[in-house]
Amino acid sequence: MEKTQFFTNILPTETLSYKNIYMENNGNLDLNNVNVIGCIIKDSIFQMVNFCSADFDGTILNHCDYSDCDWSRVDCCSLTAVDTTFNQVDFTLSTMRDCEFKKCTFINCTFEHIALSGSTFQDCKFIKIHLLQSSTYLNTYTNCEFEHCNINGNFYYNMLIDNKYYKTFFQEKLLAYNYFITESGMALELIGYRQDIRDDLRNYLIEYNLLINLVLFELNEYQDVDMAVIRFIVAIRKLIEINILIREEQLRFLYNLLNYFITTEKISVVTIAEALSCLEEMFAYFEEHKNETFIKSKSTLKLIKNELSMFYQSIGSIIAYSADSSMRDTEKIVKIVYEEEPQIPICSIINEIKAALKIEAPNAVRIKAEKGSFHEWISCYDSVLGCLQLFVAVLGLGYSVINTHQKHVCKNNQLEEEPMLNADNPNQMIALINKALSKQKINPEFNQTISIVVKNEVIASKKFRGYNRSNIQSIDITTKND
Repeated sequence: MEKTQFFTNILPTETLSYKNIYMENNGNLDLNNVNVIGCIIKDSIFQMVNFCSADFDGTILNHCDYSDCDWSRVDCCSLTAVDTTFNQVDFTLSTMRDCEFKKCTFINCTFEHIALSGSTFQDCKFIKIHLLQSSTYLNTYTNCEFEHCNINGNFYYNMLIDNKYYKTFFQEKLLAYNYFITESGMALELIGYRQDIRDDLRNYLIEYNLLINLVLFELNEYQDVDMAVIRFIVAIRKLIEINILIREEQLRFLYNLLNYFITTEKISVVTIAEALSCLEEMFAYFEEHKNETFIKSKSTLKLIKNELSMFYQSIGSIIAYSADSSMRDTEKIVKIVYEEEPQIPICSIINEIKAALKIEAPNAVRIKAEKGSFHEWISCYDSVLGCLQLFVAVLGLGYSVINTHQKHVCKNNQLEEEPMLNADNPNQMIALINKALSKQKINPEFNQTISIVVKNEVIASKKFRGYNRSNIQSIDITTKND
């Protein structure tokens, strides 16, 4: 591809549309109010170029360098930037919507009063960024690095996933307005959140009925995803009851958050069932007792409900009873290690599932238990292991017991408080689930297992009665007499 000179030849207010721009080296140009539409700009350098009030629409930047440029009041829609550096670029009062940045670097740039929404940043670096005032909503930052940054202002309802922070601090309240998670279990103190600040923030959120933000704050503290999902729905219900308007970006954020939990398998299908029953009951009640908050929130709440329903149907069509009738039904010994003893014996649940599926085999029985943490050994046959697999699958525990595969689950802190409202009556919850999902194709054994699990209240709002990832440490399976 030959070197081009499109930007050298264009004048302010003119338009470049659908051009391939390659290896341009531009400096000291006045390109204010230009329109750059559907262009691909590759391997190009821009130094001290004035793009003030320009429009970038559907344009791709690939391996470019912008230094000391003026991007103030720029309107960017569906801009894609890959391996591009922005060094001392002024983005003041710019608007960015639905943009995508991959492996980009932002150094000492100005983002004051920027309107940035619906955009993604992946594997990007932010160096010496000091954000004081902005309107930064519903963006996702994944595997990014923040170095010597200070984030303040309306930096709300963003997802910060697996990022690294070096000498970077966020305004105290932002812990309740954004989702923070790292694989290494980042200490919140590293980004400026001392315990005394967190206590004051919690009290503030409670005092002013900022219930959705309170749940988000506790999710960031404890990373208890299942509990948080139920609490979000309970918080929404409470706000609708007292007719406090819920901001659209809050509901959109919850939709994005649920989608992330689903795609990364951080949420159990039992929690989806509980959430769907809460939403079904909420819709039924407020259709009869409408108020302004419900009417305004209804369409986005339906999107959330549909997303959960689709995931439930998808999992329900995959999880099934597994038994090989050609194999000899041999006795197995299952050793399970817990942090604490669950509130309901696992054998009683397994045997309920076995009876519901009409499996002809001896019941699972506990043969030994030890205190300390809590260890138990149970005896069950191959055909009954399928019932155990159904149980751990609907709880999303991450074990594959059929193949005698063991997986250890990292312990997480748990929320110590009970949910803000009690869970529905189990029979009522099952009826609501069946109503919400009456037209979906779901494996019957999956449906039976969900009903039994819900009946025994092994659900998020009851901390799964001890059958959660933080309490179950390992599952080992051996053949008897091995």
